[in-house]
Amino acid sequence: MEYADRYNLEPLIPLAEYLFHRLFQLNCHTVFGVPNYSTAKLYGALAATGIQWIQTINQLNTSFAADAYGRTIGISCYITSESAELAHINGFFGSYCEYVPILQLVILEHSHDLERLIGDVSIFHDIVDDPAEIDFGLRTLFWGKRPVYMGLRSKDISRLVPSIALNQSILNKETPAPFPSSLSLSIARYQQRQQEQSIVGDIVDQILSKLYSCSTPIIVVDALIDRYNYNDMLQNFLAETGIPFVTTLMSKAAINESLPNFIGTFLGTLSHPTVREYMNNSDCTLILGCVIDNFKNSYCRFSYKNKCQIMLWNDRVKIENNLIPDVPIHEILPQLIAKIDASKLSNLYAVTVPDMVPRVEPKPVTFLRQEYLWFRMSTWLKEGDVIISESGTSAIGLLRQKFPDNSRLVSQTIWNSSGYSIGACLGVLTAYRDLGKLDKHRIILIVGDGSLQFTFQELSTILTQGFEPYIYVVNNQGYTVDRTLNKEKTHTNATYFDIQQWEILSIPSLFNSRDYFKRKCMTVGELNSLLNDEEFNDPRRLKIVELILPSMDVPVLLEPHDDSSDDELTPQSKRVRL
Repeated sequence: MEYADRYNLEPLIPLAEYLFHRLFQLNCHTVFGVPNYSTAKLYGALAATGIQWIQTINQLNTSFAADAYGRTIGISCYITSESAELAHINGFFGSYCEYVPILQLVILEHSHDLERLIGDVSIFHDIVDDPAEIDFGLRTLFWGKRPVYMGLRSKDISRLVPSIALNQSILNKETPAPFPSSLSLSIARYQQRQQEQSIVGDIVDQILSKLYSCSTPIIVVDALIDRYNYNDMLQNFLAETGIPFVTTLMSKAAINESLPNFIGTFLGTLSHPTVREYMNNSDCTLILGCVIDNFKNSYCRFSYKNKCQIMLWNDRVKIENNLIPDVPIHEILPQLIAKIDASKLSNLYAVTVPDMVPRVEPKPVTFLRQEYLWFRMSTWLKEGDVIISESGTSAIGLLRQKFPDNSRLVSQTIWNSSGYSIGACLGVLTAYRDLGKLDKHRIILIVGDGSLQFTFQELSTILTQGFEPYIYVVNNQGYTVDRTLNKEKTHTNATYFDIQQWEILSIPSLFNSRDYFKRKCMTVGELNSLLNDEEFNDPRRLKIVELILPSMDVPVLLEPHDDSSDDELTPQSKRVRL
């Protein structure tokens, strides 16, 4: 049965309703936003399509929630007005940086040119008044995996348009023009398509030639594999062939880490020594779904060192120094995986990277430290867990641990907005509820005390929606990463990294929640007792745990160092201490 008939649609429906039907077809069943006079005009269209509106507390959290929803579902949307859209811009820019498909739908009361500013960080931006334009924008969003800006004039919300176009899918991988083509253009497109297929075949042959001629190949699984939902296909391939592989800081847990050919998570200079050694000694690195190939920040340098690098981005391929544009990943990756013959590859024995097990099991009365905390947390995790981690010590500590199968890590590892994890937790919870899988996963939020104070208001929305996540608050009395990276003599007693201490365990009661589990852990014994507690391990109730850690304690690899140093080319005395 056609879509319009199945949902008993009238031949003519409002333009806004058409847009929401298209989102519904793409599995986006919830939109986010702070309601106001302009956006309230969409309530009728939302109700007609069955899409839920979650009213967030502020616009920044709106963008974070939509970001995490998009990472989980594959597409997301938040709604705003022209007077409020700049309040979302930090989250919008972060989604662009990390390849997350978010539709920013702006209700316009007056003409304005703000979309020109947003245009630099979106793959489509326009004020739409036609179904064909909506289809083109959403198709670009779905396959481009980056944000789209779509303006909708208030006067066009109720304008009637034909519903018959909803019977046609917009997910075909070819991206046609927004308006019908002539016959001659269709023939030209067919000929172009044949030529593109030939080019893809040549590229695959080039890549295979490089792989077969090397002695120690390795595959790097990066974030776009997850964005384009190629996880299962690639995981089956890696399991069958045994080719050694690593994940990156943006693709942690995208592939099951129990596979024997999993070497570890490559984190640049923060990598486990064995992982870094294997990466640097490989003579051919195949990077699938590449997002970034080189960056550095205050405590980490990330780059691929070997000369033979083959990178598959979302829209281009790089073979050593040869950049080939306009080659979509969904065109080349399936063909490449189908044609690789693992028997022609050399040295497929993977090095086993040991877990970060403490050298000595601390006594129960020992105060908690980062090194033990993240190891112990990793042993508590179960298959199917979804962890939302704030940037900082928690993300760094977790990235070094081994995760159970079919688990996920949601973290803004590149853009690194403080407070991201709380809004993201709302987005993840909503996404799994929309998928009908919320009861099959434990949703675990890990946030630092400093980041908590940025965006804690959205815990109110989480409670309003009836969600019951695990919430761990790492209380190390301020901004620990910044404190440790500035611990020269002149900053030893600086107070500007301190924050006012809150009654963290009372926060749910501030939002009128009374029935929840709370616990404070300061010692190893208290943590172990908590993680073994039957009541705590029953996921049917909200849990909030405060973890007390020293203000200068950081994960074992997070040591301040000279930013200008290159780990392989500098003297041993100047390298990151391991």
